[in-house]
Amino acid sequence: MTYQYIFIDLDDTIFDFQKSEQKAFKKLTEHIGFPYSDDLFNQFKQYNQQLWHQIELGTLTKSELLATRFPNFFEQFGFSVVSDNMDDYFRDQLAEAGDLIDGAENFLITLQQHQKTLLAASNGVYPTQIKRLNQTGIIGYFDYIFISEKLGFSKPDTRFFEESFKQINDFDFEQAIMIGDSLTSDMRGAHNIQMHSIWYNPHQKQQPDDLTITYQAQNFKEILDILI
Repeated sequence: MTYQYIFIDLDDTIFDFQKSEQKAFKKLTEHIGFPYSDDLFNQFKQYNQQLWHQIELGTLTKSELLATRFPNFFEQFGFSVVSDNMDDYFRDQLAEAGDLIDGAENFLITLQQHQKTLLAASNGVYPTQIKRLNQTGIIGYFDYIFISEKLGFSKPDTRFFEESFKQINDFDFEQAIMIGDSLTSDMRGAHNIQMHSIWYNPHQKQQPDDLTITYQAQNFKEILDILI
């Protein structure tokens, strides 16, 4: 099978989101005067993942998340936060961190050299993701950039993909494939719209029985073996 249109998730597929998130969270705690610990960060990480999962399910809007996630999180510890720009500060720090997964840029270069059409497909906040793409110097590898905030729909909603398809010149669905680490957004989204997929699964997690996934790969080399 020949794939020309390569949809690529960003966080934890290209960006080392865990590393950048920890840096940004630590700077935020310093900014608001709250003591940082790795345990605190792990609690936030789990809390944040739950919020983004609610967005995937359609039970929470992105604006609600951005307005409430930090006040609600720190309130658990009896800390009343007076700053109203915590989320802006956190996302600015996230954008500045600019961490890529090892080998990610070479992966994109190789695909570009083989004249593949590369499409970023992310559920992130639009200004933050654009800043991170610029900060890491990889924005130029992508022919198209699709961010949920701009499209109006989040993966795994089929409308995220349908709106993306409309913007691609001479698009051929049969030559499209989705690459990502997330079962609930990337793989579920591809499954919902019946698009081929590569599950980037470096930690060898178990595949759910109710999810059709075309390929699995533990690293970029294995993905390239499928695509070229």
